[in-house]
Amino acid sequence: MKNFKLFSLSPVMCVFLVACGGGGGPSAPTDTTAPVITITGSASINHEQGTTYTDEGATATDAVDGSVTVSTSGSVDDAAGTYTITYSATDSSGNAATATRTVIVADTIAPIITLNGAAAVTHEQGTTYVDEGATATDSVDTTVEVVTTGAVNAAIAGEYTLTYTATDQAGNASSATRTVVVSDTTVPVVSLIGPATLVHEQGTIYSDPGATAIDSVDGSINIVVTGSVGAAAGSYVLTYSATDSAGNGASASRTVIVSDSTSPTITLIGEATVNHEQGTTYIDSGATAVDTVDGVIAVTSSGSVGAGAGTYTITYSASDAVGNSAVAVRTVIVGDTIAPVITLSGDAEMTHEQGTTYTDAGASAADTVDTSVDVVTTGSVDSDTAGTYTVTYTATDAAGNIATAVTRKVTVGDTTVPVITLTGDASVNHEQATAYTDEGATVTDTVDTSVEVVTAGAVDIATAGTYTLTYSATDSAGNEATTVTRAVTVADTIAPVIVLNGAANISHEQGTTYTDAGASASDSVDGSVSVTTSGTVDTATAGTYTLTYNASDSAGNAAIAVTRTVTVSDTTAPVISSSATFSAAENQTAIGTVTATDTASSDITFTISGSELTITSGGTLTFATAPDYETKTSYTATVTVTDGINSTTQSITVSVTNIGGDFKGTTIDGYVSGATIFIDQNYNFIKDTGELSTVTDSNGKFEINTDDVTLYECLKSRPIIASVPVGAVDSTRGEVTKAYEMILPSINDTGSEAIVISPFTSLLSQAIIAGKSQANLAENLSISQGCAAEGDAVSAKVSSEISTLLSAMQSNFGLTKSDITGDFIASAGAIVNEAKAQKIANFYPYLKSITDSINTDLTTTYGKSITTDLALKDSAITSILSSDNFDDLPIDFSTRWQTTPSSNGWYTEETIRAYGATISADGNLKDHQCKGTVDECTSKDYGLSSLADASQKWLKIVRFRNNTGIAGYEGRDIEFNIEDDRRSVIDLGAETRDCVKKEEIKLYDAFDSSGGRKHFRYSTGHVFIDVNTHECDPLYTGTKDLFLALSDAKPTADGGSESIELQYQNADIANTSIISNVVVDPYTNRASIDLKSFLDEVASMPRYIGDVESIRNLITPASGDRACINFMDKDAQGNIITSSTFCVNLSEGSGYRDQYVSTTQTYDSDGNRTSVSESTRIYDTAAITALRNILSSSENFNENDYLEQSILTINSSVLTADENQTSVSAVSFYNPGGKTLTWTLAGTDSSYLNINSGSGLLVFIGNPDYETKTSYAVTLTATDGTNSYTQDITINITDVDDVTPVFSSSASFTAAENQTAIGTVTATDADSSSITFTVSGSELSITSAGVLTFATAPDYETKTSYTATVTATDGTNSATQSVTVTVTDIDDVAPAFSSSASFTAAENQTAIGTVTATDADSSSITFTVSGSELSITSAGVLTFATAPDYETKTSYTATVTATDGINSTTQSITVSITDVDDTAPVITLIGDASVSLNVGATYSDAGATAEDNIDGTITSSITIVNSVNVATVGTYTVTYDVTDAAGNSAVQVTRTVTVASAGLSGFALPKLVNVIETKE
Repeated sequence: MKNFKLFSLSPVMCVFLVACGGGGGPSAPTDTTAPVITITGSASINHEQGTTYTDEGATATDAVDGSVTVSTSGSVDDAAGTYTITYSATDSSGNAATATRTVIVADTIAPIITLNGAAAVTHEQGTTYVDEGATATDSVDTTVEVVTTGAVNAAIAGEYTLTYTATDQAGNASSATRTVVVSDTTVPVVSLIGPATLVHEQGTIYSDPGATAIDSVDGSINIVVTGSVGAAAGSYVLTYSATDSAGNGASASRTVIVSDSTSPTITLIGEATVNHEQGTTYIDSGATAVDTVDGVIAVTSSGSVGAGAGTYTITYSASDAVGNSAVAVRTVIVGDTIAPVITLSGDAEMTHEQGTTYTDAGASAADTVDTSVDVVTTGSVDSDTAGTYTVTYTATDAAGNIATAVTRKVTVGDTTVPVITLTGDASVNHEQATAYTDEGATVTDTVDTSVEVVTAGAVDIATAGTYTLTYSATDSAGNEATTVTRAVTVADTIAPVIVLNGAANISHEQGTTYTDAGASASDSVDGSVSVTTSGTVDTATAGTYTLTYNASDSAGNAAIAVTRTVTVSDTTAPVISSSATFSAAENQTAIGTVTATDTASSDITFTISGSELTITSGGTLTFATAPDYETKTSYTATVTVTDGINSTTQSITVSVTNIGGDFKGTTIDGYVSGATIFIDQNYNFIKDTGELSTVTDSNGKFEINTDDVTLYECLKSRPIIASVPVGAVDSTRGEVTKAYEMILPSINDTGSEAIVISPFTSLLSQAIIAGKSQANLAENLSISQGCAAEGDAVSAKVSSEISTLLSAMQSNFGLTKSDITGDFIASAGAIVNEAKAQKIANFYPYLKSITDSINTDLTTTYGKSITTDLALKDSAITSILSSDNFDDLPIDFSTRWQTTPSSNGWYTEETIRAYGATISADGNLKDHQCKGTVDECTSKDYGLSSLADASQKWLKIVRFRNNTGIAGYEGRDIEFNIEDDRRSVIDLGAETRDCVKKEEIKLYDAFDSSGGRKHFRYSTGHVFIDVNTHECDPLYTGTKDLFLALSDAKPTADGGSESIELQYQNADIANTSIISNVVVDPYTNRASIDLKSFLDEVASMPRYIGDVESIRNLITPASGDRACINFMDKDAQGNIITSSTFCVNLSEGSGYRDQYVSTTQTYDSDGNRTSVSESTRIYDTAAITALRNILSSSENFNENDYLEQSILTINSSVLTADENQTSVSAVSFYNPGGKTLTWTLAGTDSSYLNINSGSGLLVFIGNPDYETKTSYAVTLTATDGTNSYTQDITINITDVDDVTPVFSSSASFTAAENQTAIGTVTATDADSSSITFTVSGSELSITSAGVLTFATAPDYETKTSYTATVTATDGTNSATQSVTVTVTDIDDVAPAFSSSASFTAAENQTAIGTVTATDADSSSITFTVSGSELSITSAGVLTFATAPDYETKTSYTATVTATDGINSTTQSITVSITDVDDTAPVITLIGDASVSLNVGATYSDAGATAEDNIDGTITSSITIVNSVNVATVGTYTVTYDVTDAAGNSAVQVTRTVTVASAGLSGFALPKLVNVIETKE
């Protein structure tokens, strides 16, 4: 079918069609008039800011179109301002019109202020007023500030106004006010001092504690008290009132109860306890009573004393008028003192047959008071043991009187013999060589429970045979039993047992010797039995071999044979037996041979990895190419050795050894050719025979070679010297006309790959002189010593000095080591350049000339070549480097030599040192003391004498020394010296010459552990200072002085030293009394001196100022003797920094005075003294104080060891005494005159002590106690008749530990179970802060500090309490405390399930059962269950979440958790479902379900059957309801119902019975139906 839609054309469509048609008719008129817009409302609007603006709009009409749509543009914002709304309209012809509206938005509404709190407030005066303020809201502004003006003075009552003002951003303002009235309405607070109710004892003066009143405004105010307390007993009220300035009043009251509450005092007449003899009359002595109010009052007594023995109480009572009572008691003890008498029943001595029962006859006792007294029997008769027994009878009456004991003696004896019974058989067969243990025999005796069986005879288990053992016994009474015997037959029936030595299966290395471990056989009788071996092992042939072992014992028992299988095979790789490291010289290919061994094969071959090394099959190892040490020093490769089956590898290393070394370099002044270069191996600046040398080529180059590696390594740290002879060629200056030398002090320290020797390297040569000096060489080194330990020692010192010099050049001039040691021609610097090098080189010939001249003089003098050291000083180097000034360059010179020690240890040593000589640029030495013209005072005479004149310091010392000691002074150095010392003293304002020539004896002790040592020096000679001349020698004539110094010197931390020495002096040795063994010119006369006597006398002389009196006695000032103590502090260069001298007995007129001189000196870098300051003090006190100050600041010397006062002095200021004893430590004092002293005692605590006026010994009058007083202040005065000295003394008491610790912690502790911590035991001790603790037993532990713990964490369920004894000790005294630790129960026991893990539940219901659990630590257990199928209550009731169905699921499993809140336990439970009969029976009708019959017919129901799946046929249980009435037409229903045993009801079944009238045949209806069906 098709769908159709009908359409109608709209007017628009019609117009459209017309327009498109182009058909006839006139054209329409044109519309040119715009619409007219009319604004709704005013065209100018004022709008309140903050409110919603709704525009009224506009309308438009058009002459043609009529009403036209108006569109609006523009908007009005919330912000204040003028906004324009534009309205537009366009008609259909496109004519447009517009109109506008002006909207002015402005805020004109003021904010609204809301007070916080009331507008009128009443405020309590005196309390702080806090205003609640106000808030402001504005229709536009979100936040408006509220400004509060006005204030409330809460301290002054009155009315105050607060004004709140708020102004919004548009300027709209509003205000609000609050009135605050301040007034005082609070009453004062009256507080009682003390309780409100006081009980006051009658008869005593009442003192009221009063009260206070505080007002919140007025503060503390006055109180008016009304009422009083009378003397009579009663209750009194006191009222305390107070009113503040505002009239607010308050009061409080106190009740005072006056009463008599003091009980009387009862005093017994006689003793409180009375002993009264029983049977005599008792008369009581009574008592008296006195009351504080009533006076003497009556006493009543109660109680009586009976006639019988016992303790009786008499009670005395007294009561005062107000009922206060008192009680006193007397005890009366009535007693009996006569003892009872004991009488034996039967004999006192009797005999008894052993083994029969003993019944004692007993005894009786009679007493004068007690009618019956019990007799106590002690001792017993052991009728089973023979012996004599004593039975003792005692009795005590009721009064405790003990009768005299009575005894009975009972003798027990035995006469029956014992009976022996064998244990086991009387005849025994025993295996030979096994241990035989006899079963023995037993004995029975009528008396003795244990009788020893003695066995005679023995069984020799080692020898087969039959042996008899005999058993006998005697009881303790000596009755002997009849003997019994046993026969033992010994025989061997056991075969030996073979045991292999080693494994039964052995793998053996082919080619090695097989030594069979064999087997051993042991036999129970024969012991070790020989084993025979059959079979062999061929170790040369691989294969499996069997060895069989057999053995038999001497009885013919054969052992079971044992076999061993030996498998021979080759499994061992060759073993490389040569070293893994080889060493080979460079420039050759040979290395060595690699060797290896193999157990199975002699045919082994070698191979090697890489290409650098090669190896033959026989192991000869070589380089593929000869190595070069300078190219490569080590080679590594892997060598493999194989026997054809097994292989071994080894990594080998071949180290290439260097054959010698090369020294290559350049000599530069310009480049110098023809110079001799040698390496100064022994530091003597001379080319010795054997030292390596060469000559520079035309370019100044040189090369020195050595194949000796050891020598090469040594020479790298030795100087290289360039000796430039006349005729050598300088590339800059041409031919050399004056010989000179240049030096490189050390190749290692100053050289580089390109060695350079130049004038600049020569500036470092003074490092060699300094190093040699520090090394303290005994003599010049030989060539061999130069490269030995001696030369290495110098090298180390030189290296250090070079480092110092280079560092100084770096810091002072910015010069690096490469600047100094580089080729300055190739790379010139600002300072290090060729021009300056030429100037330095011009100077060196003069130094060489000086050295040569001095060496000539020394050789002439000593007859041998002596090495000298000459070098420029630091200041000269500075002058050279900082400028071109080569005038007056200072130089230093030194030389030293010695002879070989003689057989007795003596040798001669000579040293010359010259410092500060100057040499000009043209080579002139300047005579330092010359007063003439320059020409007269300078010369080029470079001899030793000229150098001495030119030096500021000149020292020549000749020593005759012995380092081994002499008899009596073994191990101590001794020397004889002669010294020529000339010093130019130019630093004290006048240029003078200090000339010294002296001869000395010196003796040095060994160095102590600090590096210090003691020594003495004894000298005679001359000292002369001449201002005008430098000639010293003519002065060494005439008198000679004596100088003896006993010195103790120690090193200081800064490298210097400190020394104390005693100096004995006399300007004329002939007048001295200082020493009797005077020695004049000891060096000259050294052979004739009695040296032992001289040394012994010097050793016995006093040497410290503490011996000042002995020193005074030794010297004779009138003869010119004096003694001085000198303390000197020297720097690391040996310059004296400070010198403090104390001279005793300086002779001035008729008296003696002591003098102290202190000198401080400073020096420049060259060691020249630059300043001296000196102070002198006279008189004892000032001198000693000054010296003490010096000593107290010393590093090494204790002033108490070296200094004592020279007048009477009490040195002690603090003494000590132990508490509990009277003695005090002795007073220390100094009594130089040895006069008798008188001591007196004064001061604050002098009353506590006595003093011995003769000895100064202090003694306490009573024992001091530290806990009472810890110190005592007294003043001691000692007087010798002329001088006195007073000293304040403090006696400090030493605390002696006499106090036992006191426990401050509790004796009871509580600790939780399962942890060891308990607590801390504390104790105090007034005498000690150090208390330590120990604890008894092993259950508890304690630290020394008292921390108490369990040794093992306790378990409450096992033990709940622990007791131990803690001991606290302070080291001297101890205290103990029994501590008890109670263990608290912690829930540490998890619940334990007590219910079964299996449950059974019927299907179709939720109930299951109850889960139960027990907990030893808790009664509160809750349960949870996992999963969602089961549920459980906290009490354990278990149910299904949904009733189960057996047919769906027959079993459920879940985890139940039982918790006590701390501990949990889980249990997996299973719930088995039981099948429930839930199937209903089925009813089946018998016959048709519908039955028809005629009225009147008989109806007999056919019935039905019923079947059940469980119960079977239950037809008999069917209930049939039959309501059929055959007499009445109708339809009837017969119902059938049945229920099975489970209660399931079957579906009801019915049968329909139709009863019809008889007129209707049974056929009519069926036919009708059939017709209908047919038609269908």
